[in-house]
Amino acid sequence: MSKIRGYIAIILLSFITINLWLLSKDNVSLIINLPMTSLSQIFALIGIVLMAVSLLLSTRIRIVEDIFGGLDKVYRVHHLIGVVAFIMLVNHPLLLVVQSLPDYKLALNYMIPGPDTSYNFGVFAQYFMILPFIFILLIKIPYNLWRYTHKLLGISFLFASLHAINISSDVSVYMPLRYWILFFIGIGLFSGIYTLIFYKNFGPRKIYVVKKTEQLLDIINIYLKPVGKKMNFISGQFAYFRFTKSKVSKEPHPFSFSGAPSEEDARISVKILGDYTMSAREISEGDVVAVYGPYGRFGEIYNDPVKKKLIWIAGGIGVTPFLSMLRQESVNSLGHEINFFYSF
Repeated sequence: MSKIRGYIAIILLSFITINLWLLSKDNVSLIINLPMTSLSQIFALIGIVLMAVSLLLSTRIRIVEDIFGGLDKVYRVHHLIGVVAFIMLVNHPLLLVVQSLPDYKLALNYMIPGPDTSYNFGVFAQYFMILPFIFILLIKIPYNLWRYTHKLLGISFLFASLHAINISSDVSVYMPLRYWILFFIGIGLFSGIYTLIFYKNFGPRKIYVVKKTEQLLDIINIYLKPVGKKMNFISGQFAYFRFTKSKVSKEPHPFSFSGAPSEEDARISVKILGDYTMSAREISEGDVVAVYGPYGRFGEIYNDPVKKKLIWIAGGIGVTPFLSMLRQESVNSLGHEINFFYSF
């Protein structure tokens, strides 16, 4: 239900945007006579709103997780509306090009930089938006480098915002639409700044040190001792771990807790598989770890005290949240009837 509520909110925002755009028109015939231009304007306005919402969803703010019912679901929606916003914003100038033909000189104004600064902001927004997708779709690069290309979308949003508020358009003359777009520009800029600068130091975090590690085949169990208060999580949740004193990438990486919440030390289990996890073998005793979270709603059904029949199905390293629940069950059974199917 919470996920549907989130989708309804996004559809409602798009609906309000379209209606404000319609109210900005003095004459409906303008929409009919210039259909490509009209569709281009709608794409641009909804695209900016959706891009701002997408940036907000990437902040990991607790209220956003509550609305969608878990951070994993938040990121699915973040990806979906990010793709929709990309399609709309890329087609914004393309539709204007089609409308302007056969005037090729006018068409080029929408594609390459020229003397008009407000137009150039839009052109630069397109360039910085398309570049990350080239890396995502065509070029395979390590995760730590991919993250930097993903941040180019924030620069794209900045240029798109400057374009929207400076160009002569409905946004510049119809104040309700202008304030609406400015509101979402503010949300997008706040979200980008918070994610890139402030989350690392002011996000929900606890500090741990690595107590010990143990490797079993291609799985590394990492035991973490809290420095001060430990993180309060429920079994089935995950967090982002940033190892600050080892050769592991400094970028926070998500892992499910494989230990029980009641245990003094936290435990995560890492499978050596990709670029990041290959370096997990470099983690050693005494390394400092910043743990951000907890996140996720996966264990809510298990942690509900009402007794019920549960069927668990897991494969490979996906067993980690179930291990957390099983270890908690061994300490403080909730009385559920659990049937567990596992394949490795």
